[in-house]
Amino acid sequence: MSDDLSKKRELHDAAKELTDNPAFLQAILDLRRRWLDELMTAAETTDEKLALIERMKALEAVPAELKVIMNDYRMAARQKHA
Repeated sequence: MSDDLSKKRELHDAAKELTDNPAFLQAILDLRRRWLDELMTAAETTDEKLALIERMKALEAVPAELKVIMNDYRMAARQKHA
């Protein structure tokens, strides 16, 4: 297995472990809920609100980006065996 494919396999396995872990997914939901509550109740300035929105956007991207990592490996492995 090439070094690049091996690295993608390692990343795939780590990403799969995270996305399969209910505690990880629950932590994302808890953070989203906490930051949304803070946005609605505690943030007073526009800068505070924008900072919370940016955090929430980044948090939402994590599971999707982990899926991209997993797909990258599957595609590379498929190409190697084609």
